[in-house]
Amino acid sequence: MKYIDEIIRRYLDGELSDCEAIDNIERMTKREEYQRDVDYNRFLNTLSKYQGYSTSKSPEEVYLEKEKSEVIIHFLSWLQTVTEEDKWKLFRDFILSEKSVRKYAKKNKLNKNTFYSQVRTARNIMKEDLDYYNEKIFNLREYLDG
Repeated sequence: MKYIDEIIRRYLDGELSDCEAIDNIERMTKREEYQRDVDYNRFLNTLSKYQGYSTSKSPEEVYLEKEKSEVIIHFLSWLQTVTEEDKWKLFRDFILSEKSVRKYAKKNKLNKNTFYSQVRTARNIMKEDLDYYNEKIFNLREYLDG
């Protein structure tokens, strides 16, 4: 905008004719609008990387994805409240983060076989909790599949 102010100042001082002032203002306005569009598109691209948001999706698709995310977050919050702390930590740190067995076992100073046993136990407990959640609270499987 400082360029437009400069053009107006030069016009008022008589350095620019009417046509020159109008042409310069139009050129500067188009340039700023173009830059604003470029910045907005960069913002959307960055947003899509972090949130899985796509500008090619319809508003309905974006809403449904957000709703599914909220349902999954509700389930995970419920799961955290009913699961033992050590099982939840294992589930959160290993299963959700998809770390390799070797890295996780080494980080937590565990034998691989011991770790596999803990993972198996945690998965079985989580499966039972998911079955309970599906029966008593909300059928998450049916919702996500349909």
